[in-house]
Amino acid sequence: MGAYMAKDGHIAIVTFRLSKITGRAALSPIADLIKIISSIYGDRNKIILISGGEILRLKAKNVILLYVKSIDEYKITSKNKVVRSIIIVLARLEILLSIISYIIKSILTYGTRIFIFTLGIEVFFPAVLTVKIFNKRAIIVLAGDIVEIGNIWASSRSIRGRLINNRINWMLSMLFSDLIIAYSPSFVKNKIRISCLLKKVRFAPHHIIDFNTFTYNENYGKNKYNIVGFVGRLTPEKNVVNLVIAFDNLIRSYKVDAKLFIIGDGILRNKIEEIIERRNLQDYVKIVGWVPREKLLSYYHLFKILVLPSYSEGLPYVVLEAMACGVPVLTSSVGSLPYIVKEGITGFLLESPSASSIAKKLAIIIQDEEKLEKVRKTSYLYVKKNFSSENIISNGKTSF
Repeated sequence: MGAYMAKDGHIAIVTFRLSKITGRAALSPIADLIKIISSIYGDRNKIILISGGEILRLKAKNVILLYVKSIDEYKITSKNKVVRSIIIVLARLEILLSIISYIIKSILTYGTRIFIFTLGIEVFFPAVLTVKIFNKRAIIVLAGDIVEIGNIWASSRSIRGRLINNRINWMLSMLFSDLIIAYSPSFVKNKIRISCLLKKVRFAPHHIIDFNTFTYNENYGKNKYNIVGFVGRLTPEKNVVNLVIAFDNLIRSYKVDAKLFIIGDGILRNKIEEIIERRNLQDYVKIVGWVPREKLLSYYHLFKILVLPSYSEGLPYVVLEAMACGVPVLTSSVGSLPYIVKEGITGFLLESPSASSIAKKLAIIIQDEEKLEKVRKTSYLYVKKNFSSENIISNGKTSF
């Protein structure tokens, strides 16, 4: 990882704790980041991982885990609302202080010289500041627009959204960092406009696609039904509610014979189930629930199209995995997606994330067999060329 990586001394990766629902998707980027660092530096530098929650599911060698507790792990027995609120605030404060203490410990005990902040912890400026006080390197890997996601969650009256909706902290972290890694130019185009920050930005996706696991579907188009797929968290920023409403329009207004498989779980599951029941979509929309990454292949091979109508994204693995399997993708034009998904070439882009826009676009492309076949072949070749292990590690050497 270029001049920024330490010749002697460990490297730390710092994240907030990974929740049971949202954190599972975060295991892949962390695993790939560890793989890149290990491939470049071997056993010369151990990796200190400061994280918690679902991170315990991560299988990685040469890693020292400094575990960060989550609110769920605090046994709050009081039924008094005021007392519970006070305890939760104090617990959150203890969690944030534990992250800082682990950073200090990794410096003093393990000799860590490089800290990589990712998966949203960049909004916790005191962590970045601690690293700089000790005169160590701080690298921020932007996995998504955490501030925008915070705005979306806040608009849905989510406590978590209000907590992470802090652009000032985010900007301070950017200013104090030594290097900012983004997935693509399109991701930072409208997010970072200060010249001193732009000078710090490097572009290097660290998504490694296993083409032995996610294999190209040679039997595409032979399923009895037109199956549209969604894979992701059932949370506000993923816009699944509009997708379900759009599907209702697709089958009733556009008279398209199709089924929707929703793979994932999250806080909006009950609301989505209510919409399905209210609109009598039980025969057309199926919530599969969370599926382990290694078992997604069988679903990708069922899909005619993967739809991701999100309000905010970084560069989601599911899009790259679907492309590797030869599944055409229809996505929003957010984050790094326009950099990867080129309209009519490597996929399809929505004009807007509205239900009407999703339904209209699906109605057009789902019946264009010739276009779908062309797109799926082109997108497969694109992912094969750009997201192999060799290519990603090579880019990491020059970009980090």
